[in-house]
Formats: sequence, structure tokens, C-alpha cells
Amino acid sequence: MIYLSLIIYTVYNFFLIRFFTKISPSKNSTWPFLILGLIAINVTNLLIEVEYSYIWLPLIVLTFYLTIRLTTSLNQVQTFFAATFIIINANCIRNVINALYSILFLRGRVNALSQSSLFFIVTTIAFPLAMFLFILLRRYVFPEGKLKAFLNNKASLRIAAIFQFFAIIQLIILNVLSYNDNLSFLAYNYESLLSTALTSMMLFTLMYVVIYYSIKNYERIRVESREKVLTNQYEVQLEHYRKLERHYEQYRKFKHDYQANVRILKNLIDEHHHEEALTVLQDLEKSEFIQSWNERRFSNNVIFDSIMQDLARKCQEAKIKLEFEGIEPHRNNLTVLDKVNLFQNMTSNAFEANLKLSNTEERYIKIFSENRNHWTVLRIENPFNGELKIRNGKYLTTKNDNGDHGLGIENMREICQKLGGIISFKPDFVKKVFVAEVLIPIHA
Repeated sequence: MIYLSLIIYTVYNFFLIRFFTKISPSKNSTWPFLILGLIAINVTNLLIEVEYSYIWLPLIVLTFYLTIRLTTSLNQVQTFFAATFIIINANCIRNVINALYSILFLRGRVNALSQSSLFFIVTTIAFPLAMFLFILLRRYVFPEGKLKAFLNNKASLRIAAIFQFFAIIQLIILNVLSYNDNLSFLAYNYESLLSTALTSMMLFTLMYVVIYYSIKNYERIRVESREKVLTNQYEVQLEHYRKLERHYEQYRKFKHDYQANVRILKNLIDEHHHEEALTVLQDLEKSEFIQSWNERRFSNNVIFDSIMQDLARKCQEAKIKLEFEGIEPHRNNLTVLDKVNLFQNMTSNAFEANLKLSNTEERYIKIFSENRNHWTVLRIENPFNGELKIRNGKYLTTKNDNGDHGLGIENMREICQKLGGIISFKPDFVKKVFVAEVLIPIHA
């Protein structure tokens, strides 16, 4: 039974570790570390005696942590979450099976986990069940894509990791009580077995509940982020219509005075009062209507032009030099919302990076956009203060309020990926220049 138990135990550990390696694969070869890790876990499980059960679980957590750390690209908190998740998932089920086995077959007189032969029987039953429940719950509670997003959400992951830290402490206490059947106040006690089973079920359920609602909370933040982008799009459109309304009202006023101004000019010219006529012309040039038509046009697209004009206004107020070269992206599968989302996120990051520069002479944003060689190219260059937050090759926000950190960058990545495009970030820490570039295939 011991060999069958070890095989099942190894299969369970291999299956769940591989699950996390698929979510966040390492850049290096992982198989040697995975094999060594599984051997270390089995050796630790076999060598720790019953009387030292209080150090067994911490050592198992450590070996799982090191194995996952070496076989994935997960950071420290993510690795701790993965290691404790695997352990809590299996040990809670084993405690429940132990209680049921001890009550049904041993009449509560012996704790099965405290007996070597029965320990492996319980393990052989519990671990396949734990793996089956994991597969079932993974399908309905956290599909692989959602769990990956959850692991990248710092705030939600921290809450889950804190819960699992205390869950591990609780399991250590339960293991000490379960493996030492010589404790007089627990011997032959149905109530102790039932309380252990109920506590383990509670920890198991709460772990999945915390993960489930953390993912739901993350999705809510994502929806709010997208709604914010949509709201910004409508505000841009509304502002454009307000500008059109103002232009029309200015045109009516200009037209009302136009004939009178023409008659005055004609009379001044006929009477050879050229200086006075020139003054009238200069006043006409300064009129609000003429000035409004001198406002720069960036494209023939209403929404894109409104976004650019809004950015130009903000840059002027913040003393940021704005340069634009090219045309509005077209002939691709970008929806209006995608264009607004992508462009506003890119320009917003560039604008905020400029605001961190105390010297206004150094502030600038260069935007280049064109359609060439079957690709839409959008490139934005801006200076930065030399400080960037990079984790596992991903750029994070430097804002203090980072509960939904990185959502803008993640949204840009999603837009590019779904269209078969490419997004790249190229920071130059010597020149302190940051370049974001997007390439999206053009369709006929």
C-alpha cells in the first residue's frame, strides 16, 4: 500500500505543479527542478516521524515553494499562494477522509492517521478525490485564464495569501492532534474527529470562496475600467458636438456682421484710408470664428481628432511639447472603442510620465502613426524620470493607488493579441526615454 500511496501522492503533486507551470512558464528548463522537487517532497513526507508532525507541514510547504519557484516565473507571493494551495487542497480532504474512515471502520477508537499502515490507506483514498475536486472546481470556479489574471492582481492575491498562511497554521495544529493518538484528551473521541473534519471542510471551502470572490472582484474592476473608457469615448464625442455647436453659433454671428464689415472696408478703400482698412482686416482675423478654424486638424476622423485636440489642450496647459506625424489608423479590425481605449491608454501613460519631470523644458510627447507594409504602426515616445516598475517582464503602474494596477497596459495587450498584433515597450534608462509601439495587421 505504501508504494501505491507514493505513486498517487506523486501524481497529485506533479499534476498541480504542472498546472502552475503552464500558467506562468519559466524561461529556463524546468524538468530537472521538477523531478528533484518531487523527490524532495516524497523524501520529506516519508522521513518525518509522527512525533515530529509539527515540523512536517512547514517542511512540505518549503519544498513545494522552492520547486514552484524554480519551475515557474511566479513571484514570491504568487509562489507562496500556489504552494499552500496545493497543500491545503489535499490535506483538508485527507483530514475529512481520515475522520470518516476512523468513525466508520474503527468506531472512533483509533485515529487512522496515527497508524502507519492506515495512514497510507487514507492517503490513497484522499489524494485522487482531492485531484478530482480540483479539476471540477477549476472548471467552474476559476478557469485557467481567470486564475492567471487573479495571480497578477496584487491586492486580491495578497488577501488570498494571508488567508492561506493562517489556514496552514490551522492545519499544523490539526496534524499534531491527528498524528499523536497518545494525547489522552483526544483518544477515542468522536467529537475530536468530527471537529477536525468540519474544520478541514471549512478551510477547504473558504479557500475556494476567497479565490472565487477575488476573481469576481477583479472582473468587476475590469468592467469598471472598460466602462470608464466607454464613458470617456462618449465625453469626447459630446465635446466634439459642443464644439460644432459653438462653431455654428460663431458662424451665425460672423455672417451677421460680414456684410456690414465688407461695406466698411469698401468705403475705406474707396476713400484711400488704407491703414484704417488694414486695422479692420486685422480685427476680423482676431475674431473668435476665424481663430476657431485655425485650430489644428489631425485627421478626418471626428473621434480621433477630438482625442488629439483634447490631448493638445492638456499638453499646452502642462507645458508639454506635442508632436504628431502621420495619419489616423485605419483599414484594421479596431473598433471605435478599441481605438479610444488603445490610444487613450498610450497617451495617458506618456502624459503622466511627463508630469513627473520637474523641468518643463524636458517635457514632450512624439506620436507617429501610419499604415505601411500591411501594418498599422502607432508609436509614442516620451521622456521619463528613470523609474519604472517591472515584474516578470511586465510594466506596472507607479501610481500610489494601484488596486487595479496595470489594467491600462493589460487592456492594450488584449486589444493587440485579439487582432494578431504586437505591442512592445522600449525604455532607454541612459537617455531616460520611453517608447511604446503597437503594430496591428491591415485588412483589405
